[in-house]
Amino acid sequence: MAPQRGRERDPDDTDPALAPRLPAALRDAFVLGAERTQAEDIGFGIRQLVEMCLRALSPGINDVFTAVAVTDSLSAALGHIYARETEPVLLYDGSVRIIRSVSDHTGMTAAAFDQIRQAGQGKPAVLIRLLEALRRASAAAGRPG
Repeated sequence: MAPQRGRERDPDDTDPALAPRLPAALRDAFVLGAERTQAEDIGFGIRQLVEMCLRALSPGINDVFTAVAVTDSLSAALGHIYARETEPVLLYDGSVRIIRSVSDHTGMTAAAFDQIRQAGQGKPAVLIRLLEALRRASAAAGRPG
């Protein structure tokens, strides 16, 4: 369902009885913080894990064990993501008021593994673990490898 534009409203057309409470109600409708959290943005958590893995694979550190452990964590996270719906969530109040999109599986998989695959060239343990991670994530979602 495509979003439809509602009727335009004059900002001065607010019910006078609601006007004093409106600023507080608007503030209470949003949660703001200094930083994003994994609960609010699953992609943010994935990017943090990928960054850890890339640093572990950097020439100055070359810590394959950490890269493999992070890949396992990404696999578990993707398994949970794959099991979830990818259709937009529609929130109603008599009619559709909010359409919340959900990240697609292909995009999340690419975000999780593309850079690690590139950084892991020449490191068979990392590349093998990436393949195993994809198989485990797929199995966790109830899909064949």
